[in-house]
Amino acid sequence: MMDWFFSSALAVLLSVVIIYSLYASLISYHSALSPPSSELASPPSLPSGPATSQTSAAPECAEGSKTACTLASGCEGKNVCLDGKWSGCLAPLQVCVPGSQKGCTFVRNDVCGAGMSTCNACGTAWGECS
Repeated sequence: MMDWFFSSALAVLLSVVIIYSLYASLISYHSALSPPSSELASPPSLPSGPATSQTSAAPECAEGSKTACTLASGCEGKNVCLDGKWSGCLAPLQVCVPGSQKGCTFVRNDVCGAGMSTCNACGTAWGECS
């Protein structure tokens, strides 16, 4: 038990020495740096002469607009306009793992029953409880 205590105390002592050494080297490094200049740099001069107009290309689409698209998997996705350009076809949020099943309850003809529901192939919805 005492060996563990002494080895732990030695490890803590070595850690303190290492941290102090790093601290001392940082202090000496920072003291060797020159102090910052109190003068602010002047802004760059602007070119004289007639102003030039910069024309940018017209945006492909209206910001935030969306269009339907089809993913490589065959599932429906959306293209979204971001910064005037169409994104790639984005997949919708998955709510389940395609093909997975979960237990469910249903009511038919005023009778309650238990069944299984299967996640659709795109993972976007659970199927009917049967």
